[in-house]
Amino acid sequence: MRNSLFFLLLLSALIYSCGGTGGSAMNNGTKSESGYLYTHHIKNGGKTPVEGDEVTYNEMVYLNDSLLYSTWNLGSAKTVVLPKKESVAKPPPPNYEMLLIMSEGDSVTVTQTLDSIPNLPPQLKPTDKFHYQMALVSIRDKAAVDAEADKMKAREGEVATATSAVIDGYQNKSLKAKTLPSGLKYIIHDEGTGKQAVAGKTVSVNYSGFLLDKSNFDNSFKRGRTFDFPLGAGRVIKGWDEGIALLKEGAKATLFIPSDLGYGERGSPPNIPPNSELVFYVELVKVN
Repeated sequence: MRNSLFFLLLLSALIYSCGGTGGSAMNNGTKSESGYLYTHHIKNGGKTPVEGDEVTYNEMVYLNDSLLYSTWNLGSAKTVVLPKKESVAKPPPPNYEMLLIMSEGDSVTVTQTLDSIPNLPPQLKPTDKFHYQMALVSIRDKAAVDAEADKMKAREGEVATATSAVIDGYQNKSLKAKTLPSGLKYIIHDEGTGKQAVAGKTVSVNYSGFLLDKSNFDNSFKRGRTFDFPLGAGRVIKGWDEGIALLKEGAKATLFIPSDLGYGERGSPPNIPPNSELVFYVELVKVN
């Protein structure tokens, strides 16, 4: 269920897959390791992140003078764990390379020119340029990220046991679930006290998904990472967009998602059969 960290724009993805390199688009820029020209507008000289660190940053992406994407406009900065260099495209995306040279509070602009890229998509020209304007908000070191991941992984069995009991109660009707007009049913175990999840915000969720036979088909606890997605944008199944919107930060709930709000007649082979009702234990960790 996790989306790509850096290939958020289709056009950018096409460029990277074509093997694009950095170029000369800013007369006063400094050349990066991969040849991108960039300007470091604010440089605090602090600690820079390394592979495995978690970074939170804002970003605007332009094609020439046209804005394609802005976290500032969305009202939500992006948080990612920096992957190893060998696991990203070669050359790496401009935003990935910039994050490795920034410290908290820094801002940069980096430009990627398209003149040396073969087989450009028809909507792009060799004279086109991508501009990334970035500001690094915070860094969490790998040790802290790993410690949090270990705590999450340790809860996998506990969550499975508790959800198994909830499924029993749901099936024998000893537990009462509320039902929405859509057919979505839910039980809130902890109301939470933080911000309400609303469409357009990015939410961070811990989850574990089961069939009614208690088989577990997916969970974030095993990975040790929350699942982050923009609520109400259709990036997840309908039952998630509707169910998570019921919650506040800190809430814990179980969602019973009918097939038509899940994976429908096709299912999601090999683990989710056609017409399956799904059971998700969810924890809303953060609303950005």
